[in-house]
Amino acid sequence: MSRPTDQTSEYSTHWFETFADTIDPAQTRREAAFIAGLVPTGSRAVLDVCCGRGRHAAVLSEMSLEVLGIDRSAGALAHARERAPRCRFIEGDTTNPPRLDERFGVVCCLWQSFGYGDDAQNERLLWWMIEHALPEGCVVLDLYNPAFFRTRLKPRSGRLGGTSFVERKRIRDGRLRVEIEYEDGTPTDVFVWRLYTPEALDAIAARLGWRVARACTGFDAANEPTANSPRTQYVFRREREASTGRGAPTR
Repeated sequence: MSRPTDQTSEYSTHWFETFADTIDPAQTRREAAFIAGLVPTGSRAVLDVCCGRGRHAAVLSEMSLEVLGIDRSAGALAHARERAPRCRFIEGDTTNPPRLDERFGVVCCLWQSFGYGDDAQNERLLWWMIEHALPEGCVVLDLYNPAFFRTRLKPRSGRLGGTSFVERKRIRDGRLRVEIEYEDGTPTDVFVWRLYTPEALDAIAARLGWRVARACTGFDAANEPTANSPRTQYVFRREREASTGRGAPTR
């Protein structure tokens, strides 16, 4: 049996090949179309936070959008540059994201790539995303649904991309821990995220002078999330009548 690595929430090459690279291209196109539909008139710029191997960036660029992808994995970015040569990519860690001298029509963080830090760190990251959105733009978080996972904590086995795996989950103190063990003895992947309820996100957005303008599932604005929805897409926009005292969280 392989043992968990010391470093959590690092996406291994094996993970990408088993889970990310086997996603149906039609799903990626649907997700990219959702993001593209939120880009305001007059802008073509999208910031893809935790872009991985450029799965979304490549499709967004085919839609004539200008994408900047950020990820902390140099290996993932090497794949992204090959996959999406018309996009720009920079290496950066979301626990200390780089300052950028530009703003974007949409700033997105997809497939539960938000929530690795503690509450203060996560709120600072959301504020950083907000700072880099155009006044008429938006921020999109694609997050796991706590209600869904609380009832689905039993071990799950499966096979993808020719690899068999066993997935074990637990929730403790509001954080979801996932361990993925591979049949071939590859070191176990370990991921830990803070899960956010809609109410918690509403409260955070209000503190930052923004609001949750939309919450949907399946990257379809017409689909309202339920307890059977594994992921929820939250669209944040500026609160036009924000009261004084709102703004950047304490650093």
